[in-house]
Amino acid sequence: MVKPGVREDIVQSAVRFLKDPKVQESPLAKRIAFLETKGLSADEIEEAMSRTSGSSSSGATSAAVANGAPPLPPSGPAGYAQSGAYPVVYNAAGYPQPVAYGPPQAVVQPYTWKDYTLGAVGAIGAGYGVYTLAKRYLLPLLSFPSEKSLEASNAQIASQLESTSSVLEVVKEETSEVMKAVDAQAVKVSKALEGMVDTLKALREKDERRDKELEELKGDIDSIRDMIPKMLDKTKESQTAVISDLQTEIKSLKNLLLNRRLPVSAPTPSTSLPGTNDGSTTPVTEPGPFARGGLVNIPSKPTIPAWQLQQQAEAAAADATPAEGSADKGKKPEE
Repeated sequence: MVKPGVREDIVQSAVRFLKDPKVQESPLAKRIAFLETKGLSADEIEEAMSRTSGSSSSGATSAAVANGAPPLPPSGPAGYAQSGAYPVVYNAAGYPQPVAYGPPQAVVQPYTWKDYTLGAVGAIGAGYGVYTLAKRYLLPLLSFPSEKSLEASNAQIASQLESTSSVLEVVKEETSEVMKAVDAQAVKVSKALEGMVDTLKALREKDERRDKELEELKGDIDSIRDMIPKMLDKTKESQTAVISDLQTEIKSLKNLLLNRRLPVSAPTPSTSLPGTNDGSTTPVTEPGPFARGGLVNIPSKPTIPAWQLQQQAEAAAADATPAEGSADKGKKPEE
């Protein structure tokens, strides 16, 4: 019975390969290795080997039976027949039957002169490589330097020290110059900072003074803003009073102009009032034009028309009559 996973065509090809007489002359390990290189699994190789050994045993048994000889008994105490490295199990009738085999064991072959030659060549090459590496890298490290090499190294070190010292001197001089420049720059920067601080201080003081002046100005503006309505009210009141006074004065001036103004050439009317207790009479002179209002600097040349002057004269005569009546009332009766 074929095991599952065994490819029948591959097994048959392997059986035909193993039945070749030239192949049977080769060692079993090489045959198994060749089959493994062809992609056969362990089960397929085992099946092919069992079929190959079974066919060869059955052929020999059938030939012996045809010649009248009994079948070959199983060799060995356990009834196994060794065919190379794989045992063959015979049944009760004397025919081999396939059995399960373990993995094939590698056959150790003896060394030939070729193996020894290759090993010797490899050992010689490895030794030469180790010798070359040791000579090139290890011996200079382990060997002591000679006197000439020491002198040369000392001279080289001295020249390097001299060049290094000269370079250090140059670097020192450059560093000192740089430090001087840095110090001068620091002094300039400090002076500039001091000037900036002073400027900022002055600006701050100016700002404070300006703020103070602005506050004072703001207070003045606020006070003026508060005083403006009061001043407007007072101005309005004073203007109202002045306007009323002016209106009154204008009215009085108008009345005086209409009633009191007389031409210069006209005689001044006069009336004699009755005498007092002693019988003397005092002439009463009518005040001149605008005398009652206290006006002065009246032009001497009349500029009013004649008809208006006549009306003014009539008005003056009318005013003189009440004045005479008041003078008569002011007299006291004689005792």
